Amino acid sequence: MHPKTLALVLAATLALPLAATSAIAHGHMGGHKGGHGWAKAAMTAADADKDGKVTLEEAKALGAERFKAADADGDGNMTPEEFANYVEQRRAERMKRHFDRQDLNGDGVISESEFADLATMRFGRMDRNRDGVLSAEDARRHGMKNMKEMHEKHHPDDSKSE
Repeated sequence: MHPKTLALVLAATLALPLAATSAIAHGHMGGHKGGHGWAKAAMTAADADKDGKVTLEEAKALGAERFKAADADGDGNMTPEEFANYVEQRRAERMKRHFDRQDLNGDGVISESEFADLATMRFGRMDRNRDGVLSAEDARRHGMKNMKEMHEKHHPDDSKSE
């Protein structure tokens, strides 16, 4: 195996369990309803025999598969352009899945009504004591110290623009 390929496979192999462990520790294995499902999706993708566990061999196989997908010209090396294209393609796929989850009626657009319904659903998930108000108590029940941390967890892109 080419040294660069080996390095990428090893990086993917190490990143998968670390990402999953971090996600489990932070309660992000719940998918769309209650957390970020990226780690669960990564574990599912790597778990070739679907036994609920990812072996080193399975992680290496997924890394090799993803490397092959990124190596557009098939020369066994990934250029910066190939890497950027691969990352952009994966980002676009994630964005489409995220959009589709929010398009509640599946008609290809998110209406103002759907957007309002989504806000209501998010509010309901955060209002842990079901009193109709978001408070420090809700943040504590959500495992966070304060409302700012709660907001950042549910709206990570907002904090990047500040």
